[in-house]
Amino acid sequence: MPPISFPWTLERPENINLIQWIIVNFIGFALIVWLVWKYLLPKIGEMLAERRTNISEMITQVDTTMRETAQLRDDYHSKLEGIQAETQLKLEQAMSEADILRNQILEEAKRDAEFIVQRGRDEVERERAKTLVRMRERFVNDVIGAAQFAAARGVSEEEHHRLMDEFIMNVGSKS
Repeated sequence: MPPISFPWTLERPENINLIQWIIVNFIGFALIVWLVWKYLLPKIGEMLAERRTNISEMITQVDTTMRETAQLRDDYHSKLEGIQAETQLKLEQAMSEADILRNQILEEAKRDAEFIVQRGRDEVERERAKTLVRMRERFVNDVIGAAQFAAARGVSEEEHHRLMDEFIMNVGSKS
């Protein structure tokens, strides 16, 4: 009985010539590339497009807030310019009030802008973490499926230990 050979070990069986082996490997690689291109990349593209849209909306909100703040500041300054000098005391009070209000508005706008930007960054980080978890789950499910497939084929004890050692070495070198 010839030894059991698995395609992912990249060992060419003796009954297959080199050209056939290259063709089979090329088809397998092309199939994997196609699956990634067809199913994985569009999902990632959709998630990135959605995040890009959300961030654009947040930037628009920040710009609107900044414009409103600038408009409020400009309105207040135009009111100050239109006032006739009644007394020196009232002018000093108005200037003091304008500075306080401007600082409060700017501080509030900065806090709002920082909050919106931080919320966007947090959402991007959560999405990235979710994507990594999904990819890990898929990898684990694939490994379990491969183990079940190997177990169903009835591998000898010596072959079982060799395959386990090879898998552990491959996983260790990839991580």
